Amino acid sequence: MLYTLPFSSVLFYQHERNKSTVTLRPWLAVTCLLLAIPAPSLARSLYQEPEIRSLHTRLRAPIEFWKRVYAVYDRNDILIHDARRLEVVYEVLSFPINARLERIALERVVERRLEYYRELLASLAGKKLAFDYLTGEQIRLVGLLAGAADPVRIEAARNNLRWQRGLREGVARAVERSAVYRKIMVPLLRAQHVPEELVNLVFVESMFDPTAVSPAGAVGLWQITRTGASGLLRVDHRVDERRHPLKSTKAAAGILARNYRQLGSWPLAITAYNTGVGGLRDAARSAGSRDLAEIIERATAPAFGFASRNFYAEFVAIDQVYRERAQYFGPLAQSGSKGFPAGLFAFEQALPSTSPLTD
Repeated sequence: MLYTLPFSSVLFYQHERNKSTVTLRPWLAVTCLLLAIPAPSLARSLYQEPEIRSLHTRLRAPIEFWKRVYAVYDRNDILIHDARRLEVVYEVLSFPINARLERIALERVVERRLEYYRELLASLAGKKLAFDYLTGEQIRLVGLLAGAADPVRIEAARNNLRWQRGLREGVARAVERSAVYRKIMVPLLRAQHVPEELVNLVFVESMFDPTAVSPAGAVGLWQITRTGASGLLRVDHRVDERRHPLKSTKAAAGILARNYRQLGSWPLAITAYNTGVGGLRDAARSAGSRDLAEIIERATAPAFGFASRNFYAEFVAIDQVYRERAQYFGPLAQSGSKGFPAGLFAFEQALPSTSPLTD
């Protein structure tokens, strides 16, 4: 069966197997432009910018994909999808809630399904698109590929196979943890004229876990690297201020505000938080555009990979999920202050009581 999500181009496949262990369910002139952007006034709200609505419409498929990853699918769900066209989800593997599969075993199961789709896609090469010549599974894939089964498209689809685990439980816990952090973060963003919605970048970066450390060495709530912390935070063998909620938020706000002054739009500034301004300019140059949707679609810069292409869509998705958190998660407990560094709440008490906080 083929399922169409609320946005018409996204198709899911669902197929039930009588097994207790697994259920299958289906970016010459651009350089000059970027280097010569007039210094803009920092916006109060991300959504006040006129091009934002149009951009979000064009990025609807990846935004909807990440909303489902964040709020619909849990850690027992594995989505097998196209890494370039997130509207194409070949299958959802759903493991029983009580399944305790070791990571290696899980990856073996997933790799077998990826190999199945590689072979199935390869079998379409040279096939006539008349349904009389295709099996049911081949017909399904042709439908997912919008009827385009030329060799170049097929090879691209084979190379773009990827799997993604659901994050619903982790997001629900992060929403609970975020309550007290937001009270100190939002005023700090406002103080540097950064839209308060950008507090939700912390979901994408660390799920509001102050102890988070990435494989690349980024640390803390805002996942700041040593290079990013240079001149903003103390990082040495005795102190790492990237782990401090207040100081790291001030630094992140400064980075975002600087990105905006240099790039001229919040979507570009947000994406540059992941890629760096230089990396974003390289991607824009390779795409021949400074429009983020076109950069995502056409960029060939090696450093502008899956994470960079999806960073903005992930942010918009989690921002929408947070705004609709009651719909997705129901009533959630409010996390306490345990584990916060000394002096944090002394600062919080000094905040203006008349300043409205994002809830």
